[in-house]
Parts: sequence; structure tokens; C-alpha cells
Amino acid sequence: MKKERQDPRYKKQYTVNFSLKDHPDKTETLSGLLDISKGGLKFGSYEKYDVGMGVVFRIQFPFLYPQAIKLQGTIVGVQQVPMGKLYRISVKFVDLDEASKSALEQMEKINQKSAL
Repeated sequence: MKKERQDPRYKKQYTVNFSLKDHPDKTETLSGLLDISKGGLKFGSYEKYDVGMGVVFRIQFPFLYPQAIKLQGTIVGVQQVPMGKLYRISVKFVDLDEASKSALEQMEKINQKSAL
């Protein structure tokens, strides 16, 4: 049985930097953000990461510019793209503080309006 998503996902491009929780000094900029929701995100990577790894994101939403929010997550899925060296990495956000929850809710409201 397929699990239903709790939150709608939006195919938007935001400036996103991320690092592995165990290596905060190594930060990368995501160029392949596939989708985002209040509960998590999916991105493309040429590097394969393991399910269960902790990650930290800094996302710059236009409505918060120049500030960025910091979000922690756990990798919950890794899928290799057929006939390629690309992976789709699914992340669930964890331990969100109130400011992060508020920013994600605002992102969702803005994206819902633009989808109409």
C-alpha cells in the first residue's frame, strides 16, 4: 500500500545550501531542488547518500530575503535515476523550531496562491 503524502509538494527553485549533519564544515549549494513541502524536500545529486543520514539545510525564500532559515532533516529515500548517475534524495524535516515552521507555512500559502 502506497503511503499518502501529508503535505502538498511544490516544484520551486530556491537558493538552498546543505551539509551533512556530521560534516557541517562542508557546505554545498543545491542546483537540483526537485520539490519542497512543509514536511520535507527532494533534490537531485550525483552523490549517493545513505538513508538515515542527518542533513542541515539553509533555504533562502524570496519573502525572507536576505535571511535564510535553517532546517534539519533525515534522508528517508534514495532512488537512482534509470540509465544515469543521478540520485533522487528524499528528506523529511525534523526538529523544526517555530520560526522554521512559520516560514514553511508562509511558503506553502504563497505557492498555493500561485497555483490557482
